[in-house]
Amino acid sequence: MAISLGVRHLIVYGDSDLVVNQVMKEWDIRSPAMTGYCNAVRKLEKKFEGLEIHHIPRIKNQASDDLAKLGSTQKPIPSNV
Repeated sequence: MAISLGVRHLIVYGDSDLVVNQVMKEWDIRSPAMTGYCNAVRKLEKKFEGLEIHHIPRIKNQASDDLAKLGSTQKPIPSNV
């Protein structure tokens, strides 16, 4: 969506310390599934002039947590995206 809107600088907030630190290359990735997700982020990152990812504790981010739970019940993104 951000790409289609022409966003050039993207700021992402996430409540998973593991995900944020692995995507930001602060922590090693040990899960093959997570490797795939990080590779997808790397591909998308090239479409922006700037990308920031910040950790927000889940308890301080209830609305986002609710949206993430809703999104996780949706169909997966097609592999050609």
